[in-house]
Order: sequence, then structure tokens, then C-alpha cells
Amino acid sequence: MKISILIVTFNGINHLKALLPSIKSQDDTKCQVETIMVDNRSTDGSVEYVEKEHPWVDIVKQKKNLGFVKGCNIAFEKSTGDIITLLNQDTIIKEGFITAGVKAFEEVDSVVGVNCNMIMPWVMTLDEFHSLPKEGAPCFEYRLNKGGYAEYLKVENKPAETDFLSGGACFIRRNALVGEEPLFDANLFAYAEDLDLSLRLTKNGGRLRYEPKAVLYHNQTVKKGFSTADVGKFLTITKNRFYVLAKNSGPLEFTLNFPRYLFGITAKTTSLGLPPSRLVPALLVSVALSLPFLVSYPYWLWVSFSDSSGN
Repeated sequence: MKISILIVTFNGINHLKALLPSIKSQDDTKCQVETIMVDNRSTDGSVEYVEKEHPWVDIVKQKKNLGFVKGCNIAFEKSTGDIITLLNQDTIIKEGFITAGVKAFEEVDSVVGVNCNMIMPWVMTLDEFHSLPKEGAPCFEYRLNKGGYAEYLKVENKPAETDFLSGGACFIRRNALVGEEPLFDANLFAYAEDLDLSLRLTKNGGRLRYEPKAVLYHNQTVKKGFSTADVGKFLTITKNRFYVLAKNSGPLEFTLNFPRYLFGITAKTTSLGLPPSRLVPALLVSVALSLPFLVSYPYWLWVSFSDSSGN
């Protein structure tokens, strides 16, 4: 079996100095592994570093920043593996990561995607992660909540059915994608592309599985609170989620779930660890953000109807 590891980078040289050695150290796998890195015109020396220190990485250089989604699609088109492994540039994989992911596919034929045991900085420090014994990692996973958002949860230490594949790190069976279907929806620059992929895979009849032994660290910056600068990003995330949820639902299903999706905006805004003094303003902001999506319900319904008619 051949594994294709896909990485999209942008000014991530410090992250790559941790990620790439962790990939190279996966000496327990019996699979053939190729690593494809699409660089979105980094200016921090990322490409030069990888060319010099990790010549085994196949680099695709872009003339401009095409975003995460298009970068992944370019890497996917170039890949030749039976199993596709997505890794964010700021992840670090534990020994046995690839072997555990592949085993999940081998144990259940109908599994088309595998979610990983992702350890975040607020669970433990990077030094603590490196000190973990091979079988001693706590178990966490992103799962969908009723509002259509991915929620980070502590879970049992055993393989389980799941409903979501995190774009930060997951495994996908290549032949689960139908015909010339791209890896990610090209209409999305970033955000909610992994939700769309998860829904498409299950709509096609596949099953998603969580594998606790596929352990990695997602060394992302921990945000403290929710500032006005985040409003634009939050609007983009929410817009993409409504688009994805609509296009993967029939009109009736989307209509029945629409109130939950709408309420999910408030639930998401008020679950960001804000101090009590900022909770009321956050509620007001979330209500204000909800109004455009309430007003645009006919558009989302049209998206839902158009997609179901096209299929």
C-alpha cells in the first residue's frame, strides 16, 4: 500500500523543522510513503530549508498564495497513494502514526476516512507531548455538534465511529472520491472544507472512524478570547458552513435543521472562553451576526435545492 502525505505551507519554516523529522522517523511502517508539499509562496526560507535538509519531500512551488483548499487539491492531483494523509504544517506526528491510520482501513473495509488523536496546546505543552510514552497519550477528537461546528472533545481510548474528519490531520481512502471529484470544494478558499469532505464521504456511503493510536500534536497558537478583529474571520467561517451544510442536504433536511444551524452561531461565539464581563457583548454580536444568515435563508435553500437537483 502507498501513502501520500499532503502538506500545504505558508511561511512555516519553524513548524516544518518539527513536522518533517517526525514524518521521517516513521520507521515502523511497511507502506511506501511519498510526501508532497505545496508552498504558497513563502518568504521565510521554507522552500530553501526543505530542499536542503529534506530532499525526499516533493515540493510544488506556487507563484502566489492560493489558499489551503487549492493547495491541497494541487497536492492531491500530484499524489499517487492509495491512502491520502493530510497534515497541517504546524503538526507533529508521534511514532506509529501512519501504521495506526492504515490499520484502521484494513480492519474495516467500509471505512473511507480516519480521524486522528489530536493533542492541542491547551491539553499539554509540546515538551510534555514529546515525553509521552508510545501508548500513554490522552484521547481527543473533533466531532460535529448540532449547530454544524466541530467541537473538541475528550473521548474514550478505543476506535469508534465518527462523523467528522479534521483537515488538520486525517487519512482518506483515495477511491472513496467519486470520478474526477476534487479532494476539497474549490469554491472554498479556507474554512469548512473538511466539513464538506466529511459530509461528501458519508453521503457516498462510506464510514468514518476515530483511531486513538494515530497520535499527533497540533502546535497552533492559542487564542485568548474573541476580539473585534476576529469578526470577519468568524463571518467567513459561518458563511462557508451554511454553504456546505446546504449543498450536502436536501431542501427538507436543511429546512428542518436550519434553526439549529442558526442557533449554532450564538453557541459558537459564547463558547470561546470569554470572561463574564464580555459575555453580554459577545451575545449581542452573535445575534447581529445571525441576522444576515436568517435573512439569506432563501439563498441557502436554493443552494440546497440546486445541489440535490444536480445529483
